[in-house]
Order: sequence, then C-alpha cells, then structure tokens
Amino acid sequence: MHSIHAHSDFLELFAENGFFAPLFYLLLLLTILIILYSRSKNNQLYFYIFISVLATGIFSLVAFPFYKFSSHFLLSVGTGIALHSKNVNSSKAINVSLKKLMWFLGILLLITSITSILKMKSEFDFIRSVQYLRVKDYSMMNQELEKISNVLFPFDASKQPVDYYRGIANYYLGNNDVAMKSNLDAEKVAPYNPIVLQNIAGSYQSLGNYKKSVEMFERVKKLFPHYINPQINLIHAYLQIGEFEKSRKLFESIKKKEPNHPRLQEFRDKFHPE
Repeated sequence: MHSIHAHSDFLELFAENGFFAPLFYLLLLLTILIILYSRSKNNQLYFYIFISVLATGIFSLVAFPFYKFSSHFLLSVGTGIALHSKNVNSSKAINVSLKKLMWFLGILLLITSITSILKMKSEFDFIRSVQYLRVKDYSMMNQELEKISNVLFPFDASKQPVDYYRGIANYYLGNNDVAMKSNLDAEKVAPYNPIVLQNIAGSYQSLGNYKKSVEMFERVKKLFPHYINPQINLIHAYLQIGEFEKSRKLFESIKKKEPNHPRLQEFRDKFHPE
C-alpha cells in the first residue's frame, strides 16, 4: 500500500519518519558513492559497483526499488565493499572525469525531480476530479482528468486505471464514443479488471451494439462468476437481443445465489407475472 502515501522510497521515508530519515539516507548513499568513486580510479571493479549503487539510489527517488530483496542485497554489498579497509589491486583502472560525472548526476537529478513534480501534479489533478465526481460535476471532472499524464500516473492508489474515470465522466456527459475509447484504453493497462470489462459492455449498449455488449457481459460472467452486477446487466442485454429464455434462466440462476438482491426486483414481474 506504499503507493497510497508516496511516489518513491525516498518520499515514503519522509512520509513515515519525518525530515531526518531521508536526510540520513541521502548522506549514507552519498558517502558510499564517494568512496566507491574514489576507489574506482585504481580498480575498475569498484566502478561497476559504483554504477549499480548509483542507479539503485536514483531509482529510489522516483520509484520503489527497495521493495525488492535484490535492491537491499545490492546496496548492502556496495556498502560492505565501500567500507572495507583494504583496496584490491588491479592492473586495470578506469578514469572518469569528476566534472563529467557531476554533470551526469545533475542531469539525472533534474530529470527525477521534474518527474516527481509532474507525478504529484497529476495526483492533485486526480484528487480534484474525484471531488467533482462526488458532487456529480462531470464536466469539471473530465477537465481535471484530461490534465493527467497517462505515462506518469496511469493508476490511482487502488490500481484502478485513470481511463476508467475518464470513461465514467464521458458516459455521463453523453460522449459515448469517447467513453468507449477510454474504457478500451483502461482495458489495455488492466486487462482483467472486472469493473473495466463491465463498463466496456455498458458502452457497447450505449452505442446500440447489443450483440457485442452480450459477448462482453458473458466474458465477465465467465471470468468472474461471483460478480453479480454484470450478470444482472446481462439479463437486460439478453432481452435487448430477444433472448428471452436465456435471460429467464440467468435470472433464476442469480435468484438462487442472491434471492434478495434489490436489482432482481425489476425482472420479477417479467419472468413471474402474478
């Protein structure tokens, strides 16, 4: 659940432990890198370890490498080698200009900083869009969602695609074609998300393509047999294409599972007229 609170290992340290924890982390990482770099001038093996630790450290500013054991292992090995008092002699040495290295690090730091800022901006835009969703202002909701970068912020904290929310906004705005595109885009990044698949089926209904709607609802039923809402929607979809017997059998099947489901009431008179 770390993604709910922060955008990287570094920011999570700040969120969980305050100012001094990430400061200590940066000082420790910088110390290790300085030692490894100084020793790499006489031994190329240190340079390769330096690059590996550097990459992991930079990655931790924008993502969560330390949630993988391999990153802990790499940093621990790098720390141990850096703090080892003996310097291994080698006939091969690597000369890297400190000035060029600082330029390289500066550019990487700039890129990671800009990336983090843009990710945070996208999150704030998303939060505003959800606030508009709560008050059913779908026009403003859609405007906020359009500001969000799909590359930097493809999912919300619950791993629901942002395109899923775009589909909702455009559906209520009557933009059925755009809603369909958003739902299909959501499926690309979350191919087995039952809510997304259900919304695709609903978009086919809105566009009048009832056959495709039935196919999609049947797919959801097959993949998620205990997900009742799309099955109730499938009852309606069967009726739209004239499959009365299929809709009746599905109604009876759902009634056995959840006899008191409130959405079944609309079909009781149709299948069991008094």
